[in-house]
Amino acid sequence: MAVFFALLTLIGWGVGDIFGTVAIRRIGSIAANFWWSLLGLIFASLYIPFAGGISDYKYFIFAVLIATFNIFGNFFFYKGLQFGNASLNGTITGSYILVTVLIAIIFLKEILTSWQFLGIIFILIGIILGSLNFSQIKKMKIREVFSDKGVKFSFLTMILWGIYFAVIRIPAEQIGWFWAGYPIYFLGTIIMFFLLLPNKLSSIRMGRKISLMMLLFVVFTVSANFFYNLGILQGFTSIVAPIAGSYPVLFVLLLCLVFKEKLSRQQSLGIVSSLLGIVLVSLTS
Repeated sequence: MAVFFALLTLIGWGVGDIFGTVAIRRIGSIAANFWWSLLGLIFASLYIPFAGGISDYKYFIFAVLIATFNIFGNFFFYKGLQFGNASLNGTITGSYILVTVLIAIIFLKEILTSWQFLGIIFILIGIILGSLNFSQIKKMKIREVFSDKGVKFSFLTMILWGIYFAVIRIPAEQIGWFWAGYPIYFLGTIIMFFLLLPNKLSSIRMGRKISLMMLLFVVFTVSANFFYNLGILQGFTSIVAPIAGSYPVLFVLLLCLVFKEKLSRQQSLGIVSSLLGIVLVSLTS
């Protein structure tokens, strides 16, 4: 079941980001984050009557505290895309699974088999091949790669997401998958509202088309976040995170299908590598 929920997470994040990209490019990163948090809060709150009470408020407070890692991880991720090379920064942030797996193995005492470890390597290679545009990077000098305005934001995202998706297991085991993930949305709404204050509030207005894109973005990605929590309650974080984290490969594939672009040989190899890794991890879990 852990692999099943990890695959649902992969699909939710991969498909959702297609709609999110359209919205972000129209209304900006902060406004998009605000609407994602607010609409996510409304969407997630529909489940409250079925969620039961919070069994341990200490762990709920812990969930609130670590939610800031996810919220600012998202914030820096969009900043990286806004100011830097999308291919380069997308690959760096996608490498958060390395941080998550290391924390899970060292601190959560999870043990991987050789085949599972090999599967994770294939997934990571797939993310790099599937989302990094090497021909574009080759044109950049080494100094330009590391001076890219988005790189610093992407490394921050990698660390923040890596920590969050590892330690979220702790409150999830004590208060359940729903209450462990819920703080992201009400806290995110508050934080993004205050970040919006220096700007004109009219900047958060959305037309009908963008509203639909944002709604679909929320439904897919919020559902995926909860599927992730369900997954880590069924199996190792070090198994769920790499499978779910391979969503950039699906994102690239969908972009090619939607915009009728041909996949390059490199991207095709990335997809095959990720699929091979997912199969290896799935069959040995």
